[in-house]
Amino acid sequence: MRSSLRITLSGFIFPAFFAVAQNNGPISLVSRLPEGPCHAVFVKDMLAYVGNGSALDVVDVSDPSNPTRVGRALLPGVAEEVIVDGNHVYIAGTRPGLTILEVSASGAPVLVASVDLCDAWAIELADSLMFVAHSDLVTILDVSSPSSPQVVSAITLGGNDVWDVAVRGDTLFIAAPQAGIYVYDVHEPSQPAFIKQFFLNDGFKPRSLTWCGPYLYVTSSPPGMMEYGKMHILEIIGPDSLHEVSSVTFQGDWGSSGRNVFVNGSIAYGSYASDVGNGVYIIDISSAEAPKLIYNLGGNDPMSIFVAGSTLFLAGNEAGMKVYDVSVPTPPQLLATYYTSAKTLDIALSGSWAYVSSGGIKSVDLSHPQNPVVHGPFAFSAGPIETHGSYTFVKSYSCIDIFDASSGDTLTKIGSLCHVDVTGFEVYENLLYVMGRDGMLHIADILSSGLPSWLGSTKAGGTLYDVSVMGSHAYVALARSGVSIIDVSDPTVPILVSTFAIPGVALGIDTFEDRAYVALRDSGLAILDLSNPSSPSVISTIPISRYNSAVTVAFPFAYVATLTGVTVIDVSNAASPQIVDSVQTADLPRAVAVSGIYFYVADYRGGLFVFANDLLNSVQTPRPDVPSEFRLSQNFPNPFNSRTRITYDLPRAGDVVVTIHSLAGELLETVFKGHQASGTRSVEWEPSGLSSGVYFYSVEFNGNSVTRGCVLLK
Repeated sequence: MRSSLRITLSGFIFPAFFAVAQNNGPISLVSRLPEGPCHAVFVKDMLAYVGNGSALDVVDVSDPSNPTRVGRALLPGVAEEVIVDGNHVYIAGTRPGLTILEVSASGAPVLVASVDLCDAWAIELADSLMFVAHSDLVTILDVSSPSSPQVVSAITLGGNDVWDVAVRGDTLFIAAPQAGIYVYDVHEPSQPAFIKQFFLNDGFKPRSLTWCGPYLYVTSSPPGMMEYGKMHILEIIGPDSLHEVSSVTFQGDWGSSGRNVFVNGSIAYGSYASDVGNGVYIIDISSAEAPKLIYNLGGNDPMSIFVAGSTLFLAGNEAGMKVYDVSVPTPPQLLATYYTSAKTLDIALSGSWAYVSSGGIKSVDLSHPQNPVVHGPFAFSAGPIETHGSYTFVKSYSCIDIFDASSGDTLTKIGSLCHVDVTGFEVYENLLYVMGRDGMLHIADILSSGLPSWLGSTKAGGTLYDVSVMGSHAYVALARSGVSIIDVSDPTVPILVSTFAIPGVALGIDTFEDRAYVALRDSGLAILDLSNPSSPSVISTIPISRYNSAVTVAFPFAYVATLTGVTVIDVSNAASPQIVDSVQTADLPRAVAVSGIYFYVADYRGGLFVFANDLLNSVQTPRPDVPSEFRLSQNFPNPFNSRTRITYDLPRAGDVVVTIHSLAGELLETVFKGHQASGTRSVEWEPSGLSSGVYFYSVEFNGNSVTRGCVLLK
């Protein structure tokens, strides 16, 4: 039997208790769109407390067919589990670990305390004691005064991660998949005493557990991929004696793993996950010796389960909260869905609009960054997103879909690029540089021919993680293989020039003038001299936190996405870069986009964060993506055969009319009429029934009009 190390306060250093506060440095939080996946739900007194990304929504479920939000609290992290006791809500989450809210009679939650325990997965409340599972620890806190929680002691399992905890009387059960079930006596919580270590039959790995009466119900993952997970029923004979009575196999998917278990009377609900499907098994446990699987509620992705009476509430990850009537559980009847959001994967800016990849494409009006307004989602999005002029490019399954975003708040699909397994891409001038899972860099023409088309490709020298293009060269981050330099002066025949070895794991890259800025996963930020692109050199490296995954440069600052937030670095002196501030988000930042004094962070499960860099003067530093004046460009291509694109700059939002005239000044066609946001906008003109010749196109904006000529050749 393996012994367990017990650690009390005398041998363990805990971070000080703290309340969430605004950052005191030059970077300030401006606003948030917190919606994200639903991982937690708890129901009490006809109110459901629902994790919605980095928010907790209070939802009236007195009519289960019409769940209605009545309150919301912004959280410092993503809610993983929720417990409600009296008028207090306890939340285990990514930041800071344990968050405690007080709910008023109106349903509005208010933060009263938080404890930094770092990525808590599960919690259990027993009288006035809170047991928090995080990493390989179970921390015990006294929450008799919820506004002032006190750490009592901690148990460590010596590197074996804790997935769940359950407390029955003075006995604590700990599920550690790699080490079985640990049993502790906690009648003296300041000195928890190890009792025994229990292993499930046949090597199954415990993941979640709860108790009801004399039984402990445990979901598990299998010891091998060609097996199925189970729900086990253990009889609690005494604190030092557990006996496995029976089990039910989660059949249907090899490698299926149990997630959560909830017992309601004679029915147990056990959620499972596998590579090909997730769901909930409904099990009759009226006989502990002979439990019966009575229904498989597939097609869900349950992260948490709660049953109140005859109503089943599922925290369904990116599908929101599902509400079922289980008065007759074969089959349950879907009553309603309370929608949350998907994971936030990427963000791109165009004028006063942001386009966010989060399950679908959301367009966000940033005219007032303190109050961003969401439109959409409009179409499926699987990850990377980029903008160029009035176009938006989005990964969708195995293709890159191209949208006309000239109106800002709506997107119109105009084409696709397929046949490449895309991992990411960059738009530079009129070309799209696409990273393929095949280790190739592919280049596509996105504008010249009117329809997107592939031009050329080349091996990049490793696995592609990020790409940045400057001038006639593309620079590709290749993780442990360093950075590759590719000559793209002829996009039909790109040539791998060299691969530059760099100490560290290169995950992100951006370029500015003759510098490359490389996010090194565990090393920090490296600045490279590209004055000779075929032979770069390291100018400097500045250490940052860990898991530095992306970098965006808006000179003189570099914004680096780390494991917990964004670090802002002054790179005006490349030989001596300086960290000016770091800010924390709710989860894992995936991308940073910068516009003037503001930067926008796509946070994986935490939504969208808007920060201001107060080191920049918004008056002296105009937003680079918003034109300073109204200007009409020459149409492209010109001359043209079947279609051409008319591009113009709008310094602010306003009413726009685009018209076509003959040489004699006769109005032939109105191509566009409507309201458009600031930025570079464009419309496509496809003349019909016109002969070859010279025509004029005019753009009228807020009472001002500019006209240019073009040539149609047939």
